[in-house]
Amino acid sequence: MKLRRSNRPFNVADKLLLVGPSHSPVTGQSAMFQEAVNIFPGSKVVRIKETTSKAIRKFIFAGEFLCSYFRKVIEPEVEIVYVTVSRSLSGFLRDFTIYSIAIACRKKVVFHCHGGDLDRLFKRKIFGRIAYCIYRRADVVIFLNRFSIPSEMSNSSNVTIIDNCYQGLNEITTDQDPASKWTRAYRRVTYVGNFIREKGLDDVLDVIEKISERGCSSDFLFVAAGKFLNDPDFEAEVRLRAAKMKNLRLIANPERSQLELELRQSNFLLFPSRYPSECQPLVVIEAFVAGVIPLITNVNGIREQFSDFSFLEIRPRDSAAVADMLVTNLRHDFSEMTAVNRNAAIRRFSREKFRESLVDLISSHLRK
Repeated sequence: MKLRRSNRPFNVADKLLLVGPSHSPVTGQSAMFQEAVNIFPGSKVVRIKETTSKAIRKFIFAGEFLCSYFRKVIEPEVEIVYVTVSRSLSGFLRDFTIYSIAIACRKKVVFHCHGGDLDRLFKRKIFGRIAYCIYRRADVVIFLNRFSIPSEMSNSSNVTIIDNCYQGLNEITTDQDPASKWTRAYRRVTYVGNFIREKGLDDVLDVIEKISERGCSSDFLFVAAGKFLNDPDFEAEVRLRAAKMKNLRLIANPERSQLELELRQSNFLLFPSRYPSECQPLVVIEAFVAGVIPLITNVNGIREQFSDFSFLEIRPRDSAAVADMLVTNLRHDFSEMTAVNRNAAIRRFSREKFRESLVDLISSHLRK
């Protein structure tokens, strides 16, 4: 997209510096950053490795090196620095460093958040106050939906909401015939995604254990990512429980192609509480498009956010009832329910809509 200022044409991409993570785009943060890179081809891109981000917290001189690096990267023609926010403390220190340099260079700053990144950060006593000041003073803070906005910023004038739109929805239309690859028969495989150590994990694992105890031959898939890999004790605990379950496979941080392959063989998506702040949106949306039925724990706001989706809800101490229902209906035809999920996902998560919204947002601030 091109704009005109003083009768001189220029590319939006020429005015942008995109800063984000370097790891696989299977997580929500990485997927959003990669989408921004795709939307603005030709823009200057800086990918920061996780080790670099952690080094800022551990070594003072690492911050100085990063400052020196960014001063060289932020060229005169760059007007906006676009940063995908990380929920970790080291990630915030990275964002703080980038923000400080950008302001010193008189650039505008756009922070893009997925999930409840800032909500968790604001709960810290010291760094929470610093973070609040930083994000309130930024030119724009983008959230994917209104449920992701922390209460501290609910009335902030710099907050912008863009519908949650990710990769995986292109080349899919609502008028595809039922024989398409996205409509498939019910299969005895269950997908379990991105669990963390808090209430919700036990409820879902109890369902799997109870189904296994009833002698069913279902195959269960546990896809682990994020905090799971950073908590050795939790990982050992989950792997120990998984080892006792019949036909349960556990894979960690799969590539997107592997994830898509596994989802085509799935029938249920299970995830604990705190969605969407703790779940990976890309995985969730891929599951919706694939027609996978979400099994959720008691989650505030999910009904309002996804009112046109079909859910099977796991409430506290209801895991046995859910397990009985799944065992009883193991051969039930869920095709109508999966079609609702797939078509709703296509309607609600338009990649083109996200592209247009982000381009309009960036362009409007370039004109100021």
